[in-house]
Amino acid sequence: MTTHNPEPIAPELIRPTLLPLKRWMPRDFWILLLIFFALYFFRLGQFSISIDDELEAMGNYSNVWILTGRWAGYVIDRYLLARSTIPFLPIFLFGIAMCMAYLQLLRAFGIQRARATDFLAFPFFAALPTWAFLAAFAANIASAGLGYLLAMRALARYRSCLDRLDEFGVLHALFSPGAVAAMLWLGIAIGIYQAFLFAFVTAALALLILASSRKSFTLRELQRQLFLLAGIVLGALLLYVAVDVMFRSITGLYSRSYLGSILDWNSLLHSPLGVTSKVLDSMGEAYGGRGSLYGITAFGFPLLIVCGIGTMMMLPALGSMQRAALWILGLAMFTTPFGLHFLAGGAMPARTLVAVPIVFWFCATLGMTTRHFRLAATTFAVVLVAILQIFYSSTLLQASNFFVRVHDQALAQALYARIVEVQPDSADTQALVVDFYGAKSFQTQYPRSSTSGFSFFEWDGGNEGRILAYMHLIGYTNLVTASTEQRERDLATFAKMATWPAHDSVRVVGQTTLIKLGDTPGYPFNTR
Repeated sequence: MTTHNPEPIAPELIRPTLLPLKRWMPRDFWILLLIFFALYFFRLGQFSISIDDELEAMGNYSNVWILTGRWAGYVIDRYLLARSTIPFLPIFLFGIAMCMAYLQLLRAFGIQRARATDFLAFPFFAALPTWAFLAAFAANIASAGLGYLLAMRALARYRSCLDRLDEFGVLHALFSPGAVAAMLWLGIAIGIYQAFLFAFVTAALALLILASSRKSFTLRELQRQLFLLAGIVLGALLLYVAVDVMFRSITGLYSRSYLGSILDWNSLLHSPLGVTSKVLDSMGEAYGGRGSLYGITAFGFPLLIVCGIGTMMMLPALGSMQRAALWILGLAMFTTPFGLHFLAGGAMPARTLVAVPIVFWFCATLGMTTRHFRLAATTFAVVLVAILQIFYSSTLLQASNFFVRVHDQALAQALYARIVEVQPDSADTQALVVDFYGAKSFQTQYPRSSTSGFSFFEWDGGNEGRILAYMHLIGYTNLVTASTEQRERDLATFAKMATWPAHDSVRVVGQTTLIKLGDTPGYPFNTR
């Protein structure tokens, strides 16, 4: 009897199918991923939820993305990560995408293989503490990496169009496959998070700063480059709006009240100087390394900005026209990350500063690769200090978030015990109608910024919906909120009650248990 031995599969038949993977994930990718693991070790190894995570974890939150104009985020949240309040995976996906995005950024700047200085500059791109504010909400960070990857992919396509601008002309380049692809990638990135538009423009301006330092530079060439950039941005915005209208039509969610509550055109029109002053203050916080934003005074951050500006000033063989163009482009690059601030009346949450890492990365890379040895050595030293401060700031904010969750869990347990105490005949499965009044603030020696370090029992001045969502998550599922009418009637009783943890801070009135956490009413009564 003969046996049939199957012919082994030849390795050469497999190898070609892996070439695209090798191109997208070369050796540099794995080195960057190891660096990312070191930068985010504490987030990858721990699970701690932040403000808004409790709402996403309790139910279908995906429709919110349509209301906020983030239709691509809706697709991801609905069909890929329907329950993103989970450990490890959201940050892990963010890391993979950011490493790939960084390689796209390097290629757009003509760097095919990462150098030692590129690895050193990577923490500013992927782990600047401004990312911690976006990472506080798992549903945001899970898709943020993909949005950044698409924005940097659009940048690489823009660079390819610039290289062929002289050959085809501006209009031809604007309708070329590369430009159309850039519009597509950027449009989807905006659909994930509108702030990614400013990340793309900031990186493009940094690219033009280097282009303006070439000996062959002409003002006409810069005009054509800017015209192409504007065309790609406009095309991406048109695509974004068209798809946004389509998604709103399909879902029936036409309300734009959320976006309307953020945008503040009246302030910009009636008080442009006042808005500009607020924006400059926000810029001073971000670029100046202020403790009000980062939790520590990160003096390495402004020093790095100074090194970058100093390098730009010392670029060789610059004529007067080139220097003027460079200063204008530099000013635009530093200002662009705060574009949403101008549209919102001067202030926006820190999590929108997704373009600021590009500025720090550019300054670090430019300074460390200059031909002036003393400036390069100085920048190198500043980079090391700034990286240490990135670690320090991020871990301090994580520490405050850890302790506030310990506090919240203990407080929730104490509150539930008191609720059961005043209703001794209640069973574990019996629904208990409750009404929370006011807020119980969390005090800590650690810095707090954005949502990091803030309690579910204090946010919004005390928000019963958030409080109950958090308590349901940790197991107290039999608590239900009182009706709006009942809560209105309870206000008079709350005015006579003592504040937690006094004995009379929890009282039963009819079928409702009243819990007074603070002296002033919380949401929505504090919005009137």
